[in-house]
Amino acid sequence: MGTLSPGEVMVWLGAPRRGPIFEPGSAKLLAIPGVGVVLVVLAFFFSPDMFWPCMVIALWGLFEALGLPLVRAFTLRRTVYTVTDRRLLVSTGRQRSTARADVGEPTVTAGADGMGDLFFFGVEGPVRFRNIEDAQRVRDLVAASWVDRSA
Repeated sequence: MGTLSPGEVMVWLGAPRRGPIFEPGSAKLLAIPGVGVVLVVLAFFFSPDMFWPCMVIALWGLFEALGLPLVRAFTLRRTVYTVTDRRLLVSTGRQRSTARADVGEPTVTAGADGMGDLFFFGVEGPVRFRNIEDAQRVRDLVAASWVDRSA
């Protein structure tokens, strides 16, 4: 968690729920390394000149399908989200702060189990809180506290 300024009030503090490393739809990405491996095998036997370009495609596909989700899971293990009456803080080893005035009302994408992502769209792009338990409740809490503070 970051250091709060004098007079700053914490509205919510949380962390992403640990869960499956692969998100829904990531199984489609496994087709990329599968195609890459087939290309490598075909190139090895039929066109040795194409072996290395095909190997690059296969390695790129493996990284997209397996590497990125593992990097994301490692990063989320250290992530802490803080919402105050003045700003949003995302701490992942280094801290990123976005002023409340620079973002709009939060929106939520939640699954049937209530876990979801909060999005705060702003001037510098979206701020995303991933894998939040009871995401709709957190969104309502944040929205209500920001309305109370601005009045």
